[in-house]
Amino acid sequence: MKAKIRGKNYILLGCMIIVVLLSTIVANIYHESQPAGKQIVEGHAVWQKYDLDAATNDAASIVHGRVVEKSETFINEYDEPYRNVTIEVINTLKGTDSSEMFTYVEMGGETDTHIYKTEGFEDVKADEEYILFLNKHGAILSPSTRLPVNNGVVSAENEMLPEGQSRNANATTMDINEYVESIKNQLSTK
Repeated sequence: MKAKIRGKNYILLGCMIIVVLLSTIVANIYHESQPAGKQIVEGHAVWQKYDLDAATNDAASIVHGRVVEKSETFINEYDEPYRNVTIEVINTLKGTDSSEMFTYVEMGGETDTHIYKTEGFEDVKADEEYILFLNKHGAILSPSTRLPVNNGVVSAENEMLPEGQSRNANATTMDINEYVESIKNQLSTK
């Protein structure tokens, strides 16, 4: 009987050692994946859900462009971090002037001591194309209104596709020229 209890104790002790070792390994991997000396600050936002019609109506400007560069990170009067992103305009679909460059205000950023992220929000990447539905301050209306364009194809959530476009459960794609034309048609009926 004592041998059975002793055997169970060894098994329990072995399991506890394995859990402690795994926890230590995971903690080290997490710690090593963070940039040295920088604290990650993750914000949480509540975003309005947009479909293409509402986003087209609510946007002060709609721009198709390529990311040229990002500024350093600034903190506004509400203690919110942001960066100014220079966009080379390919096509102005609504609002703004038709200049060759445009400034998009991107939430988040990085300083010498912090990395600022917002849940559900991805930063734009240099040299990549996007369609941006922007508010009057030059920021996107919601994460679903920042649409990446790769090799002439727009990736969008279902709601951001034109009516009648075949849709799948999550996200789908559409030719950039067709997408731009659908936005222009929608704007011309307003």
